[in-house]
Parts: sequence; C-alpha cells; structure tokens
Amino acid sequence: MISFEKTPLYFRLILPVLWYGFIFFLTELPFASGNNTKDAIGEIIIKVTDQDFNPYILTEWLNLIFRSSAHFFMFGIQAIFVYFLLKSDFNFNRKIFWLVSVGAIAVLGGLDEFHQSLVPERRPRFIDVCIDISGAVTLLYSALCLKYRYIQTFS
Repeated sequence: MISFEKTPLYFRLILPVLWYGFIFFLTELPFASGNNTKDAIGEIIIKVTDQDFNPYILTEWLNLIFRSSAHFFMFGIQAIFVYFLLKSDFNFNRKIFWLVSVGAIAVLGGLDEFHQSLVPERRPRFIDVCIDISGAVTLLYSALCLKYRYIQTFS
C-alpha cells in the first residue's frame, strides 16, 4: 500500500513549485500564443485535406479545444500538487484543504494570465482562469476519489 504520510515536506513543496515553473516557462514561449498555435493547426489541416476545403472554422475549434485542454490539465495537476503539499496523507476529511487548493489555483491562474499580458503576442483571458479552476476541481476530485477507491479495494 502506498504511504503518503512519510513523504518529506521538501518533496511535497518541490512538486508544485517545479510544476508552476514549467507553466511559467510555457507561458514565456512566444510560439505558444493563440495565433501561432492556430496557424500551426491550420497548416496541418491544409496538408491533410483537399484544396477545396476551408479550414477556418475547424482550425478555430481545434485551437480552442487544444488551448482549453492545456489550461484544464496543467492547472488540474497543479491543484493535486498543492493539495498534497497541504495534506500529506492525501485523505479528504476536511473541506478546508480542498478549498485552499482550489483558491490557490485561482490565484496562480490569475498570475499566469497577468504574466501572459507581459509577454509579446500574448493576451490575458478571464475565461482561462475559469478553465484553470474547473480543471483544478475536476482533477483534484478525481484524484481523491481514486485514492479513496484504492484504499477501499486494498485494505
């Protein structure tokens, strides 16, 4: 059985710090802007379809799905790391740890959008913070349910 209680604090602290550093690094990349990813997706669609196909709508939708999924999963994983930092046994017995984790993601998502406003060719979007929060809620809840099922199955 996995014992989370014995995980040292420095390890629990380094996970969210490194993960947010990775998010910060990705935000800093100029080719990760919405227009650049849309152009790359458009080029791929043009290569795999015939010449009469207008890829504009499909490109817009795929770009939206790709970028939203990236926010959803990156900040969902960040929420799991923050919860693990706060609650070393990773058990859900108090709502306060869950609420603090989701609140931290709201703050970190806002900071990420502020950082994007300082990067050329990037712009902040409030909807991205909402997607970050929804990813945090969904993935954190899923992780806690999986751990609870794991304990029920193997104990």
